[in-house]
Amino acid sequence: MNLTTPIQIDRSNIELNSSSKIMTIGSCFSEHVGNKLLDSHFICQSNPFSTVFNPISIGNLLSRSVAKHLFTLEEIDQHSDRHFIYDLHSFYDSTEPQKTLEKANKSILASNRFLSDLDCIIITFGTSIGYHHIEQDRLVSNCHKVPNHLFERQFLDEELIYNTISTAIDKLLEIRPSLHIVFTVSPVRHTKEGLVDNSISKSKLVLLCQKLITKYGQASYFPSYEIMMDELRDYRFYKEDMIHPSQQAVNIIWSRFMETYFDPTAKEKVSVFQKLNRAFNHRPFDQNSEGHESFCNKHLEEVTRLSQIYPEVDFTKYYNHFNAQP
Repeated sequence: MNLTTPIQIDRSNIELNSSSKIMTIGSCFSEHVGNKLLDSHFICQSNPFSTVFNPISIGNLLSRSVAKHLFTLEEIDQHSDRHFIYDLHSFYDSTEPQKTLEKANKSILASNRFLSDLDCIIITFGTSIGYHHIEQDRLVSNCHKVPNHLFERQFLDEELIYNTISTAIDKLLEIRPSLHIVFTVSPVRHTKEGLVDNSISKSKLVLLCQKLITKYGQASYFPSYEIMMDELRDYRFYKEDMIHPSQQAVNIIWSRFMETYFDPTAKEKVSVFQKLNRAFNHRPFDQNSEGHESFCNKHLEEVTRLSQIYPEVDFTKYYNHFNAQP
Protein backbone atom coordinates (compact mmCIF):
# COMPACT_ATOMS: atom_id res chain seq x y z
CA MET A 1 0.00 0.00 0.00
CA ASN A 2 1.34 3.42 -0.98
CA LEU A 3 0.69 5.87 1.86
CA THR A 4 2.00 8.96 0.05
CA THR A 5 1.35 10.77 -3.22
CA PRO A 6 4.83 10.88 -4.78
CA ILE A 7 5.71 13.86 -6.96
CA GLN A 8 6.85 12.72 -10.39
CA ILE A 9 9.95 14.67 -11.39
CA ASP A 10 11.48 14.22 -14.81
CA ARG A 11 15.25 14.07 -15.11
CA SER A 12 16.40 17.61 -15.88
CA ASN A 13 18.42 18.70 -18.89
CA ILE A 14 20.54 20.59 -16.35
CA GLU A 15 23.30 18.23 -15.23
CA LEU A 16 25.62 19.21 -12.41
CA ASN A 17 28.94 17.43 -12.01
CA SER A 18 31.46 17.13 -9.20
CA SER A 19 33.26 20.35 -10.18
CA SER A 20 30.20 22.53 -10.94
CA LYS A 21 30.28 26.00 -9.42
CA ILE A 22 26.94 26.70 -7.73
CA MET A 23 25.27 29.61 -5.93
CA THR A 24 22.13 29.35 -3.81
CA ILE A 25 20.13 32.44 -2.94
CA GLY A 26 16.78 33.14 -1.31
CA SER A 27 14.87 31.72 1.63
CA CYS A 28 16.23 29.56 4.43
CA PHE A 29 15.56 26.46 2.32
CA SER A 30 18.23 27.57 -0.15
CA GLU A 31 20.57 27.61 2.83
CA HIS A 32 19.73 23.96 3.51
CA VAL A 33 20.63 23.10 -0.09
CA GLY A 34 23.78 25.21 0.10
CA ASN A 35 24.88 23.52 3.31
CA LYS A 36 24.37 20.10 1.73
CA LEU A 37 26.57 21.15 -1.19
CA LEU A 38 29.23 22.58 1.12
CA ASP A 39 29.23 19.43 3.27
CA SER A 40 30.21 17.52 0.14
CA HIS A 41 32.79 20.16 -0.79
CA PHE A 42 31.16 21.44 -3.94
CA ILE A 43 32.31 24.87 -5.06
CA CYS A 44 29.33 26.73 -3.64
CA GLN A 45 28.38 30.16 -2.36
CA SER A 46 25.41 29.57 -0.08
CA ASN A 47 23.00 32.46 0.51
CA PRO A 48 25.64 35.20 0.08
CA PHE A 49 23.24 37.78 1.59
CA SER A 50 21.84 35.44 4.25
CA THR A 51 18.09 34.83 4.12
CA VAL A 52 16.09 36.82 1.55
CA PHE A 53 12.41 35.90 1.29
CA ASN A 54 10.75 37.95 -1.43
CA PRO A 55 11.64 37.76 -5.14
CA ILE A 56 11.98 41.51 -5.69
CA SER A 57 14.69 41.78 -3.03
CA ILE A 58 16.41 38.68 -4.46
CA GLY A 59 16.36 40.17 -7.96
CA ASN A 60 17.65 43.54 -6.79
CA LEU A 61 20.57 41.95 -4.91
CA LEU A 62 21.53 39.83 -7.90
CA SER A 63 21.44 42.85 -10.23
CA ARG A 64 23.45 44.82 -7.71
CA SER A 65 26.06 42.06 -7.47
CA VAL A 66 26.48 41.80 -11.25
CA ALA A 67 26.95 45.58 -11.52
CA LYS A 68 29.23 45.67 -8.46
CA HIS A 69 26.96 48.42 -7.13
CA LEU A 70 28.21 49.01 -3.60
CA PHE A 71 26.08 50.24 -0.72
CA THR A 72 26.64 53.73 0.67
CA LEU A 73 26.30 55.26 4.12
CA GLU A 74 23.15 57.03 2.92
CA GLU A 75 21.45 53.62 2.63
CA ILE A 76 22.04 52.79 6.28
CA ASP A 77 19.17 53.32 8.72
CA GLN A 78 19.17 53.23 12.50
CA HIS A 79 16.81 51.97 15.17
CA SER A 80 17.85 52.12 18.84
CA ASP A 81 21.57 51.33 18.78
CA ARG A 82 21.46 49.18 15.63
CA HIS A 83 22.54 50.32 12.18
CA PHE A 84 21.14 48.30 9.31
CA ILE A 85 20.24 48.24 5.62
CA TYR A 86 16.60 47.58 4.75
CA ASP A 87 17.66 45.57 1.67
CA LEU A 88 19.62 43.10 3.80
CA HIS A 89 19.23 40.57 6.60
CA SER A 90 19.91 41.46 10.26
CA PHE A 91 23.20 39.54 9.91
CA TYR A 92 24.65 42.84 8.70
CA ASP A 93 23.40 44.88 11.66
CA SER A 94 25.97 46.60 13.83
CA THR A 95 26.29 49.29 16.44
CA GLU A 96 28.62 51.11 14.03
CA PRO A 97 27.39 52.18 10.57
CA GLN A 98 30.80 51.72 8.98
CA LYS A 99 30.92 48.08 10.07
CA THR A 100 27.47 47.47 8.57
CA LEU A 101 28.64 49.08 5.34
CA GLU A 102 31.87 47.05 5.21
CA LYS A 103 30.07 43.74 5.76
CA ALA A 104 27.45 44.54 3.13
CA ASN A 105 29.94 45.58 0.47
CA LYS A 106 32.16 42.60 1.22
CA SER A 107 29.19 40.40 0.26
CA ILE A 108 28.56 42.39 -2.93
CA LEU A 109 32.18 42.03 -4.03
CA ALA A 110 32.36 38.34 -3.13
CA SER A 111 29.17 37.62 -5.06
CA ASN A 112 30.39 39.62 -8.06
CA ARG A 113 33.57 37.54 -8.23
CA PHE A 114 31.71 34.27 -7.79
CA LEU A 115 29.12 35.05 -10.47
CA SER A 116 31.74 35.63 -13.17
CA ASP A 117 32.23 31.91 -13.89
CA LEU A 118 29.15 30.41 -12.25
CA ASP A 119 27.67 27.17 -13.65
CA CYS A 120 24.32 27.10 -11.84
CA ILE A 121 22.27 29.35 -9.59
CA ILE A 122 19.51 27.93 -7.38
CA ILE A 123 16.93 30.59 -6.51
CA THR A 124 14.38 29.84 -3.79
CA PHE A 125 11.41 32.17 -3.42
CA GLY A 126 9.88 32.30 0.05
CA THR A 127 6.91 34.67 -0.15
CA SER A 128 5.19 37.14 -2.45
CA ILE A 129 4.02 39.18 0.52
CA GLY A 130 6.18 42.20 1.26
CA TYR A 131 6.41 45.15 3.61
CA HIS A 132 6.38 48.67 2.22
CA HIS A 133 8.10 51.41 4.25
CA ILE A 134 5.46 54.15 4.24
CA GLU A 135 7.71 57.16 4.82
CA GLN A 136 10.51 55.99 2.50
CA ASP A 137 8.00 54.70 -0.09
CA ARG A 138 9.91 51.50 -0.77
CA LEU A 139 9.82 47.74 -0.31
CA VAL A 140 12.09 46.37 2.40
CA SER A 141 13.68 42.95 2.55
CA ASN A 142 13.74 42.93 6.36
CA CYS A 143 11.92 45.12 8.88
CA HIS A 144 14.76 44.88 11.46
CA LYS A 145 12.28 45.00 14.36
CA VAL A 146 11.37 48.58 13.53
CA PRO A 147 7.82 49.44 14.79
CA ASN A 148 5.08 47.84 12.67
CA HIS A 149 3.16 51.09 12.09
CA LEU A 150 5.95 52.30 9.80
CA PHE A 151 5.17 49.56 7.26
CA GLU A 152 2.30 48.53 5.06
CA ARG A 153 1.86 44.82 4.38
CA GLN A 154 0.96 44.02 0.77
CA PHE A 155 0.93 41.33 -1.89
CA LEU A 156 3.71 42.22 -4.29
CA ASP A 157 2.74 43.29 -7.79
CA GLU A 158 3.09 40.24 -10.08
CA GLU A 159 4.36 42.21 -13.07
CA LEU A 160 6.95 44.01 -10.94
CA ILE A 161 8.15 40.68 -9.49
CA TYR A 162 8.49 39.14 -12.95
CA ASN A 163 10.28 42.17 -14.41
CA THR A 164 12.69 42.46 -11.47
CA ILE A 165 13.73 38.80 -11.63
CA SER A 166 13.89 38.87 -15.45
CA THR A 167 16.17 41.91 -15.34
CA ALA A 168 18.49 40.15 -12.92
CA ILE A 169 18.57 36.96 -15.00
CA ASP A 170 19.23 38.95 -18.19
CA LYS A 171 22.19 40.64 -16.52
CA LEU A 172 23.52 37.28 -15.29
CA LEU A 173 23.25 35.79 -18.78
CA GLU A 174 25.17 38.72 -20.26
CA ILE A 175 28.23 37.74 -18.25
CA ARG A 176 27.54 33.99 -18.18
CA PRO A 177 25.48 32.89 -21.22
CA SER A 178 25.83 29.18 -20.36
CA LEU A 179 24.42 29.65 -16.85
CA HIS A 180 21.86 27.10 -15.63
CA ILE A 181 19.06 28.35 -13.39
CA VAL A 182 16.97 26.31 -10.96
CA PHE A 183 13.90 28.01 -9.51
CA THR A 184 12.10 26.58 -6.51
CA VAL A 185 9.53 27.69 -3.94
CA SER A 186 10.37 27.27 -0.28
CA PRO A 187 8.48 24.44 1.46
CA VAL A 188 8.27 26.58 4.62
CA ARG A 189 4.77 27.98 5.16
CA HIS A 190 4.63 31.59 6.32
CA THR A 191 1.90 30.95 8.89
CA LYS A 192 2.29 34.39 10.51
CA GLU A 193 0.80 35.82 7.32
CA GLY A 194 -2.24 33.54 7.76
CA LEU A 195 -2.67 30.19 6.05
CA VAL A 196 -5.03 31.53 3.37
CA ASP A 197 -2.69 34.38 2.46
CA ASN A 198 0.25 31.96 2.56
CA SER A 199 -1.53 29.77 -0.02
CA ILE A 200 -2.17 32.78 -2.24
CA SER A 201 1.45 33.87 -1.83
CA LYS A 202 2.88 30.46 -2.71
CA SER A 203 0.59 30.08 -5.73
CA LYS A 204 1.82 33.41 -7.08
CA LEU A 205 5.41 32.18 -6.71
CA VAL A 206 4.69 28.89 -8.51
CA LEU A 207 3.11 30.85 -11.38
CA LEU A 208 6.13 33.16 -11.43
CA CYS A 209 8.46 30.18 -11.75
CA GLN A 210 6.43 28.76 -14.63
CA LYS A 211 6.58 32.07 -16.49
CA LEU A 212 10.33 32.25 -15.95
CA ILE A 213 11.11 28.73 -17.15
CA THR A 214 8.98 29.43 -20.22
CA LYS A 215 11.08 32.51 -20.95
CA TYR A 216 14.49 31.01 -20.20
CA GLY A 217 15.39 27.74 -21.92
CA GLN A 218 18.25 27.06 -19.52
CA ALA A 219 15.92 27.33 -16.49
CA SER A 220 14.22 24.53 -14.56
CA TYR A 221 11.65 24.29 -11.77
CA PHE A 222 12.28 21.97 -8.83
CA PRO A 223 9.08 21.20 -6.85
CA SER A 224 10.39 21.34 -3.27
CA TYR A 225 7.17 23.01 -2.08
CA GLU A 226 5.01 20.37 -3.75
CA ILE A 227 7.08 17.51 -2.30
CA MET A 228 6.59 18.92 1.20
CA MET A 229 2.89 19.71 0.81
CA ASP A 230 1.85 16.42 -0.84
CA GLU A 231 4.47 13.70 -0.66
CA LEU A 232 5.51 14.62 2.92
CA ARG A 233 2.28 16.12 4.19
CA ASP A 234 2.38 14.17 7.49
CA TYR A 235 3.41 16.28 10.50
CA ARG A 236 6.09 13.74 11.38
CA PHE A 237 8.09 15.43 8.61
CA TYR A 238 8.00 18.77 10.43
CA LYS A 239 10.03 20.22 13.28
CA GLU A 240 8.34 20.90 16.61
CA ASP A 241 7.14 24.31 15.40
CA MET A 242 5.00 22.45 12.80
CA ILE A 243 6.21 24.91 10.16
CA HIS A 244 9.77 24.05 9.18
CA PRO A 245 10.70 20.74 7.52
CA SER A 246 12.45 18.25 9.78
CA GLN A 247 15.95 17.07 8.98
CA GLN A 248 14.44 13.89 7.56
CA ALA A 249 12.26 15.95 5.21
CA VAL A 250 15.23 18.06 4.14
CA ASN A 251 17.20 14.89 3.43
CA ILE A 252 14.36 13.44 1.34
CA ILE A 253 13.98 16.62 -0.72
CA TRP A 254 17.77 16.79 -1.13
CA SER A 255 17.78 13.21 -2.38
CA ARG A 256 15.13 14.09 -4.98
CA PHE A 257 17.17 17.12 -6.00
CA MET A 258 20.23 14.95 -6.57
CA GLU A 259 18.21 12.46 -8.63
CA THR A 260 17.00 15.33 -10.80
CA TYR A 261 20.18 17.32 -11.40
CA PHE A 262 23.34 15.37 -10.43
CA ASP A 263 25.43 13.33 -12.83
CA PRO A 264 27.25 10.18 -11.58
CA THR A 265 30.39 12.12 -10.60
CA ALA A 266 28.38 14.52 -8.42
CA LYS A 267 26.48 11.67 -6.75
CA GLU A 268 29.75 9.86 -6.10
CA LYS A 269 31.24 12.98 -4.51
CA VAL A 270 28.27 13.26 -2.14
CA SER A 271 28.58 9.58 -1.20
CA VAL A 272 32.34 9.82 -0.62
CA PHE A 273 32.13 12.84 1.66
CA GLN A 274 29.14 11.52 3.58
CA LYS A 275 31.30 8.54 4.57
CA LEU A 276 34.33 10.70 5.33
CA ASN A 277 32.28 13.14 7.42
CA ARG A 278 30.78 10.28 9.41
CA ALA A 279 34.30 9.10 10.21
CA PHE A 280 35.33 12.66 11.07
CA ASN A 281 32.42 12.98 13.52
CA HIS A 282 33.00 9.53 15.05
CA ARG A 283 33.72 9.61 18.78
CA PRO A 284 35.51 6.49 20.08
CA PHE A 285 34.97 4.84 23.44
CA ASP A 286 38.75 4.65 23.93
CA GLN A 287 41.01 7.03 22.02
CA ASN A 288 44.09 5.10 23.13
CA SER A 289 43.00 1.73 21.80
CA GLU A 290 44.73 -0.06 18.95
CA GLY A 291 41.40 -0.22 17.15
CA HIS A 292 41.05 3.56 17.14
CA GLU A 293 44.65 4.02 16.00
CA SER A 294 43.96 1.66 13.10
CA PHE A 295 40.74 3.59 12.32
CA CYS A 296 42.66 6.89 12.10
CA ASN A 297 45.45 5.44 9.98
CA LYS A 298 42.92 3.93 7.60
CA HIS A 299 41.20 7.27 7.13
CA LEU A 300 44.46 9.14 6.73
CA GLU A 301 45.16 6.87 3.79
CA GLU A 302 41.68 7.53 2.47
CA VAL A 303 42.16 11.31 2.78
CA THR A 304 45.42 11.06 0.84
CA ARG A 305 43.67 9.07 -1.89
CA LEU A 306 40.76 11.50 -2.12
CA SER A 307 43.06 14.52 -2.29
CA GLN A 308 44.32 13.17 -5.61
CA ILE A 309 40.78 12.75 -6.95
CA TYR A 310 39.46 16.10 -5.68
CA PRO A 311 42.38 18.57 -5.85
CA GLU A 312 39.98 21.53 -5.46
CA VAL A 313 39.08 20.41 -1.91
CA ASP A 314 41.04 21.56 1.13
CA PHE A 315 41.55 18.41 3.22
CA THR A 316 43.48 20.16 6.02
CA LYS A 317 40.81 19.66 8.68
CA TYR A 318 40.66 15.93 7.93
CA TYR A 319 44.45 15.51 8.03
CA ASN A 320 44.64 17.45 11.31
CA HIS A 321 41.79 15.51 12.86
CA PHE A 322 43.01 12.00 12.09
CA ASN A 323 46.64 12.91 12.83
CA ALA A 324 45.71 14.44 16.20
CA GLN A 325 44.22 11.26 17.57
CA PRO A 326 46.46 9.55 20.15
